[in-house]
Order: sequence, then C-alpha cells, then structure tokens
Amino acid sequence: MLKLQKDLICRSLFLRTVLGFQTLEQFKKNTEVYEYLNRGEFSYQIMIQRLRGKDKFVKNIYSVKKKNFEIAISRTDLSWEMLDCKGSNMEEFFDVIDW
Repeated sequence: MLKLQKDLICRSLFLRTVLGFQTLEQFKKNTEVYEYLNRGEFSYQIMIQRLRGKDKFVKNIYSVKKKNFEIAISRTDLSWEMLDCKGSNMEEFFDVIDW
C-alpha cells in the first residue's frame, strides 16, 4: 500500500512540475495529450512494435477464440532476471482486444 501511495505522489508531482497540470482530471480532459500520444512515433502501434519480441518479466502463452470471446492462457513464463528491468507485456493486451 505504501508503494502505491508513493507512486501516486510521484505521478502527481510529475504532472504538476513537468507537464504543468494541477490535477489528474485536468490532464485527462486535455485532448491535446491524446492527440500527441497517438500520432507519429508516439502512437500505440509504434509502442507495441517496439515491445514485441523484447525480454520482459511476464510473458503469457495464450489463445484467443474470437467466436466465443474466450481467452485461454496455457502458460505464464516469468523471467526473474527481468524483475528490476524496463519491459512490458502490454502488447499482449492489444493483441487480445484488437480483433
């Protein structure tokens, strides 16, 4: 719980001091943020492309049955050496929802 509070404080400070927003709500309402993050080299497709194939702490082996809207995870691999490294398996989320 303490780590979560620390993370929230850090994000709040970043929004205020670096980006100039006073609140998270103000940040979320600003459409320019979404336009900026979804064009050119900042688009989620580019992010997914960069993440794909990279080492990550959690990697799920799964299948998606679109007809039934069913997701079956057959195996979850953990790479403990990646625990303190940058990495993400977010592309799995987009693979599942992008049908």
